[in-house]
Amino acid sequence: MASAGDDKQTLVISGERVETGSNADNIFQVNTGPPKSWPQLVGLPGEEAKCKILEKGPELTVVILPEGSGVTKDFRVNRVRIFVDDNGIVTKAPHIG
Repeated sequence: MASAGDDKQTLVISGERVETGSNADNIFQVNTGPPKSWPQLVGLPGEEAKCKILEKGPELTVVILPEGSGVTKDFRVNRVRIFVDDNGIVTKAPHIG
């Protein structure tokens, strides 16, 4: 929490602690990066979904995998996996992780 004479405030937004300055405009800068999941891409071709994700987050590493593929369980803030069926269609919402 902020101490006396300190202009910073601690906010908890969606379970995440965020340090802000005294300027109220700072709150609008929270979560301005790419989305964390893309449910609207289910049903699209995998390559099209990949392009849409990279438009919003060019710093992300996006990989297309067949559904049911074995993957590591580590969490990476810059990785998105797109799972596709035999026809190359996205079968579940891609998300960061």
